[in-house]
Amino acid sequence: MKNKALLALMACAVVAGALFAGTVPGHAAGMSVGVSTWYWKWNISPEDGRSFDPGLMYGPILGFDWGKNWSLTSVFLTGTYRHEEGPAGENWYGYPRRYDSDTTLNYSVLKWLKVFGGFKYMRYDAKAGADGATTGIFEETNMRHYSYGPGLGIGLTLPVADSLYLLGNFSVMYLSGNETFDGLGDYNKEITETGFNSTISLAYYAASFATTFALGVRCQYFVTEYDNPYLKYMGKSKTDHSTFYGITFSAVYHFSLGSGE
Repeated sequence: MKNKALLALMACAVVAGALFAGTVPGHAAGMSVGVSTWYWKWNISPEDGRSFDPGLMYGPILGFDWGKNWSLTSVFLTGTYRHEEGPAGENWYGYPRRYDSDTTLNYSVLKWLKVFGGFKYMRYDAKAGADGATTGIFEETNMRHYSYGPGLGIGLTLPVADSLYLLGNFSVMYLSGNETFDGLGDYNKEITETGFNSTISLAYYAASFATTFALGVRCQYFVTEYDNPYLKYMGKSKTDHSTFYGITFSAVYHFSLGSGE
């Protein structure tokens, strides 16, 4: 039932985008390429022995804009993390990998206000029991936690001074997926993750380089609900609350693809 509702919501977003796009007059198209980083701290509740050192995520930004008010943006971040040090026997010293990806269709309602909707993907890969091992990008692992689904949000762009802007974005998400452990079927779970992302940053547009530099802070909060009879039998929590917060930096180069009609 949840999957049907998810597919219906995504289909409505695509249809609405197509209908609105058909009403937009011709305008010069452009493209953006860049890099983004996020230095974050992860707090999880109940902690249950799970506390983590800060981590760094990094990855590309790709964008395409057309029709004066429309743009499509994709941001992909990945990075590793590890447990904080504590009493012997309570820590796992491997370096699992996290992925965070957002692809959004954006529409500028006003010069300073946009709305957007799109597809979000989150994932954690780990080599369970492999102390000191670092998980490579898309490397095969024996533990996987992933979810995906739609997101909706709004964005603000407020001028501060010449070429300097205050940016704010807020979005909500509804994701579903699975957590699996190879060879341990009792631990496999279906999951649902709901929450929000919020980013505030200062952006400077360097006209001579056609590049925008942005420095800010980001907070991501979501609730993970696990569907697994084994958890209930063992008396363990079926819900986690995760908060990721930290500093973001990005540099994005923009160029034109030609003149409008």
